[in-house]
Amino acid sequence: MTTPAADAASKTKAALDGIRDLFETLVPPATLQISDVYGNTYTVRGRIPARTQILVMRELDRLMEVQVDPAMGQALAGGIAGAVRAVVTACSDPRVLSALVEAFAVAHPGAVESALGVARANGDPANDAADVFGLEEMAAALLPFFVALAKRTSTTLASAVPSAPPNR
Repeated sequence: MTTPAADAASKTKAALDGIRDLFETLVPPATLQISDVYGNTYTVRGRIPARTQILVMRELDRLMEVQVDPAMGQALAGGIAGAVRAVVTACSDPRVLSALVEAFAVAHPGAVESALGVARANGDPANDAADVFGLEEMAAALLPFFVALAKRTSTTLASAVPSAPPNR
Protein backbone atom coordinates (compact mmCIF):
# COMPACT_ATOMS: atom_id res chain seq x y z
CA MET A 1 0.00 0.00 0.00
CA THR A 2 1.34 3.41 -0.91
CA THR A 3 0.99 6.63 1.01
CA PRO A 4 -0.61 9.76 -0.48
CA ALA A 5 2.80 11.46 -0.41
CA ALA A 6 4.38 8.57 -2.30
CA ASP A 7 1.56 8.61 -4.87
CA ALA A 8 1.97 12.37 -5.34
CA ALA A 9 5.74 12.06 -5.73
CA SER A 10 5.32 9.26 -8.23
CA LYS A 11 2.78 11.24 -10.29
CA THR A 12 4.96 14.35 -10.21
CA LYS A 13 7.98 12.37 -11.35
CA ALA A 14 5.96 10.73 -14.14
CA ALA A 15 4.71 14.13 -15.35
CA LEU A 16 8.20 15.61 -15.31
CA ASP A 17 9.57 12.55 -17.10
CA GLY A 18 6.94 13.07 -19.80
CA ILE A 19 7.91 16.72 -20.22
CA ARG A 20 11.59 15.81 -20.30
CA ASP A 21 10.93 13.12 -22.89
CA LEU A 22 9.04 15.62 -25.06
CA PHE A 23 11.91 18.09 -24.94
CA GLU A 24 14.49 15.38 -25.56
CA THR A 25 12.97 14.92 -29.02
CA LEU A 26 13.27 18.64 -29.78
CA VAL A 27 16.82 19.69 -30.57
CA PRO A 28 17.32 23.44 -30.81
CA PRO A 29 19.61 24.34 -33.71
CA ALA A 30 22.82 26.30 -33.13
CA THR A 31 21.76 28.69 -35.90
CA LEU A 32 18.72 29.09 -38.10
CA GLN A 33 17.72 30.98 -41.20
CA ILE A 34 14.95 33.56 -41.15
CA SER A 35 13.72 35.77 -43.97
CA ASP A 36 12.39 39.30 -44.00
CA VAL A 37 9.39 40.38 -46.07
CA TYR A 38 11.75 41.41 -48.88
CA GLY A 39 13.15 37.90 -49.28
CA ASN A 40 16.51 38.56 -47.62
CA THR A 41 17.80 35.73 -45.46
CA TYR A 42 19.49 36.18 -42.09
CA THR A 43 21.33 33.61 -40.03
CA VAL A 44 20.53 34.04 -36.34
CA ARG A 45 21.71 32.16 -33.27
CA GLY A 46 19.54 29.43 -31.83
CA ARG A 47 20.88 30.25 -28.38
CA ILE A 48 21.38 33.63 -26.83
CA PRO A 49 23.59 34.83 -23.94
CA ALA A 50 22.24 34.93 -20.39
CA ARG A 51 22.00 38.74 -20.24
CA THR A 52 19.97 38.74 -23.45
CA GLN A 53 17.83 35.85 -22.17
CA ILE A 54 16.89 37.94 -19.15
CA LEU A 55 15.89 40.88 -21.33
CA VAL A 56 13.85 38.60 -23.62
CA MET A 57 12.13 37.04 -20.60
CA ARG A 58 11.25 40.51 -19.27
CA GLU A 59 9.56 41.34 -22.57
CA LEU A 60 7.69 38.05 -22.59
CA ASP A 61 6.67 38.41 -18.93
CA ARG A 62 4.10 40.89 -20.20
CA LEU A 63 2.26 37.88 -21.63
CA MET A 64 1.31 36.71 -18.13
CA GLU A 65 -1.69 39.07 -18.20
CA VAL A 66 -3.04 37.55 -21.43
CA GLN A 67 -5.68 34.83 -21.23
CA VAL A 68 -4.49 31.65 -22.91
CA ASP A 69 -6.86 29.72 -25.13
CA PRO A 70 -6.92 26.05 -23.99
CA ALA A 71 -6.48 24.99 -27.63
CA MET A 72 -2.98 26.48 -27.45
CA GLY A 73 -1.83 23.51 -25.39
CA GLN A 74 -2.93 21.14 -28.13
CA ALA A 75 -1.08 23.20 -30.74
CA LEU A 76 2.06 23.17 -28.61
CA ALA A 77 1.97 19.38 -28.58
CA GLY A 78 2.64 19.52 -32.33
CA GLY A 79 6.38 20.09 -31.83
CA ILE A 80 8.16 23.16 -33.17
CA ALA A 81 5.69 23.64 -36.04
CA GLY A 82 2.77 23.48 -33.60
CA ALA A 83 4.46 25.93 -31.24
CA VAL A 84 5.05 28.40 -34.07
CA ARG A 85 1.38 28.07 -35.12
CA ALA A 86 0.30 28.67 -31.52
CA VAL A 87 2.38 31.85 -31.27
CA VAL A 88 1.10 33.16 -34.60
CA THR A 89 -2.49 32.54 -33.48
CA ALA A 90 -1.86 34.22 -30.12
CA CYS A 91 -0.49 37.32 -31.86
CA SER A 92 -4.01 38.37 -32.80
CA ASP A 93 -3.88 39.97 -29.33
CA PRO A 94 -1.85 43.23 -29.70
CA ARG A 95 -0.18 42.67 -26.31
CA VAL A 96 1.19 39.34 -27.53
CA LEU A 97 2.39 40.86 -30.79
CA SER A 98 4.08 43.72 -28.95
CA ALA A 99 5.88 41.35 -26.57
CA LEU A 100 6.96 39.08 -29.46
CA VAL A 101 8.28 42.04 -31.49
CA GLU A 102 10.23 43.46 -28.54
CA ALA A 103 11.64 40.07 -27.53
CA PHE A 104 12.70 39.36 -31.12
CA ALA A 105 14.40 42.77 -31.39
CA VAL A 106 16.30 42.15 -28.15
CA ALA A 107 17.33 38.63 -29.18
CA HIS A 108 18.30 39.45 -32.77
CA PRO A 109 19.08 43.17 -33.07
CA GLY A 110 21.41 42.76 -36.05
CA ALA A 111 18.77 41.09 -38.19
CA VAL A 112 16.19 43.72 -37.23
CA GLU A 113 18.51 46.65 -38.01
CA SER A 114 19.55 45.11 -41.34
CA ALA A 115 15.94 44.48 -42.38
CA LEU A 116 14.89 48.00 -41.31
CA GLY A 117 17.74 49.35 -43.45
CA VAL A 118 16.43 47.39 -46.44
CA ALA A 119 12.94 48.76 -45.81
CA ARG A 120 14.19 52.33 -45.67
CA ALA A 121 16.24 51.81 -48.84
CA ASN A 122 13.00 50.68 -50.51
CA GLY A 123 11.18 53.78 -49.23
CA ASP A 124 9.01 51.78 -46.82
CA PRO A 125 8.11 53.40 -43.48
CA ALA A 126 9.24 50.54 -41.24
CA ASN A 127 9.40 51.18 -37.50
CA ASP A 128 10.08 47.81 -35.91
CA ALA A 129 10.48 44.09 -36.53
CA ALA A 130 6.74 43.63 -37.18
CA ASP A 131 7.12 45.83 -40.25
CA VAL A 132 9.89 43.73 -41.80
CA PHE A 133 9.47 40.15 -40.50
CA GLY A 134 6.51 37.80 -40.54
CA LEU A 135 5.10 36.44 -37.29
CA GLU A 136 6.26 32.92 -38.11
CA GLU A 137 9.83 34.16 -38.67
CA MET A 138 9.96 35.97 -35.33
CA ALA A 139 8.40 33.03 -33.49
CA ALA A 140 10.74 30.54 -35.18
CA ALA A 141 13.77 32.64 -34.24
CA LEU A 142 12.78 32.76 -30.55
CA LEU A 143 11.57 29.19 -30.18
CA PRO A 144 14.98 27.47 -30.00
CA PHE A 145 15.79 29.59 -26.95
CA PHE A 146 12.67 28.35 -25.17
CA VAL A 147 13.23 24.75 -26.23
CA ALA A 148 16.76 24.83 -24.83
CA LEU A 149 15.60 26.51 -21.61
CA ALA A 150 12.65 24.14 -21.14
CA LYS A 151 14.78 21.12 -21.97
CA ARG A 152 17.40 22.06 -19.39
CA THR A 153 14.77 22.98 -16.79
CA SER A 154 12.75 19.79 -17.26
CA THR A 155 15.89 17.65 -16.97
CA THR A 156 16.96 19.50 -13.82
CA LEU A 157 13.49 19.27 -12.27
CA ALA A 158 13.15 15.58 -13.07
CA SER A 159 16.45 14.82 -11.39
CA ALA A 160 15.51 16.95 -8.36
CA VAL A 161 12.22 15.16 -7.66
CA PRO A 162 12.84 12.43 -5.10
CA SER A 163 11.92 8.94 -6.10
CA ALA A 164 8.87 7.46 -4.46
CA PRO A 165 9.72 5.02 -1.68
CA PRO A 166 9.13 1.39 -2.57
CA ASN A 167 5.65 -0.02 -1.95
CA ARG A 168 5.32 -2.09 1.17
